[in-house]
Amino acid sequence: MQRVRSAVQRAVDHDDDADRLLDLLDLLLEWRGITPAGLAADLDRVLAVLALDTPAARTIVSAHFTGRHGAAWQTAYQEVTAAWQAAGLTPASA
Repeated sequence: MQRVRSAVQRAVDHDDDADRLLDLLDLLLEWRGITPAGLAADLDRVLAVLALDTPAARTIVSAHFTGRHGAAWQTAYQEVTAAWQAAGLTPASA
């Protein structure tokens, strides 16, 4: 996932070798209504959550990609934000 994020960021930064990636992602980006920079930011958030490597973190990542933000997501989000706060981090709002 980190490699994908790096490749997207290189494309955002107009790296000639990575520009083809944006061509491949164009339909996805249009469908999701996000920019390449927005995709890079989303991947940053996903990687930050995955770094916790907990079941709650995996629930949040799954919900992010499926769009299902029900009760399980809310509980998982509370667990993850509590872990971040215990580590001295301030998570961005969901």
